[in-house]
Amino acid sequence: MSEIIIDKEFQHLLPPLDEKTFSDLELGILEFGVIYPLTLWNGILIDGYNRYMICRKHNIPFETISLEFESKEHVKLWIIRNQTGRRNLNPFQQSYYRGLHYNLDKQVQGKYSRTPQDKKGQTDLFKTPTASRLADEYNVSAKTITRDAKLAEGITVIGEKSPEAKEKVLAGQGRISRTQLQELSSRSDEHINETIEKILDGTHEPRRQKPAAQSDVFADEASLPSQNIHDAQSTSQFQLPQSQQAHHAENHRYEQLSMDGFITKIADDVTNGIRTITHGDNVKSKEALRTLISQLEVLYHNM
Repeated sequence: MSEIIIDKEFQHLLPPLDEKTFSDLELGILEFGVIYPLTLWNGILIDGYNRYMICRKHNIPFETISLEFESKEHVKLWIIRNQTGRRNLNPFQQSYYRGLHYNLDKQVQGKYSRTPQDKKGQTDLFKTPTASRLADEYNVSAKTITRDAKLAEGITVIGEKSPEAKEKVLAGQGRISRTQLQELSSRSDEHINETIEKILDGTHEPRRQKPAAQSDVFADEASLPSQNIHDAQSTSQFQLPQSQQAHHAENHRYEQLSMDGFITKIADDVTNGIRTITHGDNVKSKEALRTLISQLEVLYHNM
């Protein structure tokens, strides 16, 4: 069996599989073997850690492929892109990887800015502001990218002190809000350690936003992992972002609705809006379509 190097820094970038998923993967490999080769860089494993563990455990042969990268930072970027390209990430993990991508991209950009002029072609990628470029890549807003960057910093701080607590947070079991994670990297060690203890023993509670900050409440609570979203709904009302309320005055009808009510109301408006688009004039059709798109975007980004 091939000798493979395990780099903990690379390995910790990958989300752990839950017990059932790992068990299903193991049963599949035992029955069919390893379908996809493991990916290496300079002999270091960068993709396929779970497959590698299973193969070692059962002495199952496997194949590898090797990729070339300019630096360790470029390997990390590849790992992040490889993870975000998969469909089994929860919304919390998606935000984490987008934030990691932003923070690492800024590091790489700083290195490129110090390269000789004869390598200026390498800096072409960074002519567009990082947040805007990644916002286009991930189909979110630039503001979401910068928020995700702070969230990733907070999760990284947790992981440096307790990998177990980090795993719970990424699995949606940490009961900590996005805003609390975004603030965590600037808090004291005492506060961080206390937060980690509460995450591990399950006593941490997500802090509620003040009613005045409506857009932040929506982004924070509605974007909690699926395991925690019921807790957010039980004590706060589902509200549209302030910018959406300003642009579409009629959206005030949604302000007092629960999540289920919000979805139901949008579904009704989609049906009515389609009739307007089909039978109305061009101006009314465009207005109706813009309203529908706006409402659906809000729902999509906060489910």
